Amino acid sequence: MKRIIEKFESPLEFVCLLFIFIVSAYFFIVSFSFSDGDELFPRLTSGAALICTVVYFLRSLFGPESEDGKTAEKMEGEDSPFNKQVIVSAVLFFAYFVCVWLFGFLLTSAVFAIIYPLCFRYRSTKGIVCLFLVNAAIVLAFQKLMGMTLSRGVLIDLTRIFF
Repeated sequence: MKRIIEKFESPLEFVCLLFIFIVSAYFFIVSFSFSDGDELFPRLTSGAALICTVVYFLRSLFGPESEDGKTAEKMEGEDSPFNKQVIVSAVLFFAYFVCVWLFGFLLTSAVFAIIYPLCFRYRSTKGIVCLFLVNAAIVLAFQKLMGMTLSRGVLIDLTRIFF
């Protein structure tokens, strides 16, 4: 197990990947209990997350190595910026899932399309606005084409506005 963990940038990266895999697998399995078309979007997004996580995991395990046996792009130091990025990404990932449950997918995705780039110091206003608009358009189009609502959360229901 130690050899596997050493292939990653840090042990924290391995733990976060494992966490994302478990949560995605859970959502994928639970999506089979939904009906009336409500299962399609969670199944597609969790399936995509599963595939991307497995691909990243395999790339980390079998990617290029340097002469000393470490991954070529491995960053040194426990307090590297990479570790901070992993922590911020993990917190945002968890917050995203909680917020989707509370406020619905549409509102949460729109807000996180702004928050995520800002957390990683992406400061292009045009880029963030474009990301927000493209995100909202894709979610609204998906919602309209599939005939299902992604605007309903436990606390807020925007179905009448966007559907």
